[in-house]
Amino acid sequence: MAKRLVLPAVASIEAFSTPCYEEESLTAPSSVAAVSLASHNTEIGHEHSPAPTHAHQQGWRSIEWLLLAVWLLDAALVMTRHRAGLFTNHAADLTLPAWLYIVIRSRHPSSRVAPLRLLASAPPAVIAAVVFIASTATEVSQYFWPRGLFSGTFDPLDIFAYGAGVGLCLLADLRWPIPPLAPVTSGE
Repeated sequence: MAKRLVLPAVASIEAFSTPCYEEESLTAPSSVAAVSLASHNTEIGHEHSPAPTHAHQQGWRSIEWLLLAVWLLDAALVMTRHRAGLFTNHAADLTLPAWLYIVIRSRHPSSRVAPLRLLASAPPAVIAAVVFIASTATEVSQYFWPRGLFSGTFDPLDIFAYGAGVGLCLLADLRWPIPPLAPVTSGE
């Protein structure tokens, strides 16, 4: 009977140096890339997160683009003064903070932009809180300065929409972590 290579849970390449053998057939690890992603997840605070699959990465990218498309559609309708009820009243409030959360979470900690680098290295709950607080601050500014930088009408439902969008993204991110994009390298 052939022996099967059994690998322990790996967090780095060194784990490959001490394999255990069992009876059955010889099988090799599926991908060294998964190992490097798993170790990267450990470095940025995803200790118990599995390495993301290609479908996992594509799913988050699709959600990111969908949220942006909905926000842009809503913005176009509002700018052309077309009213679509709840959609034009709250779609941007639901999608933009959620989109910002995903964009910040997917940035690599070695980003060239200092605030993104700082936020990208923070835990997901901190990023969610920062996005929610910043969004809420824009809404509260509408109460005190209706014709200010973020002109508009104060609506407490907007704050609920911010929380719902960011909260859903945070819950999904804790279950299926958002994989960081590849680091930006200079062309030197």
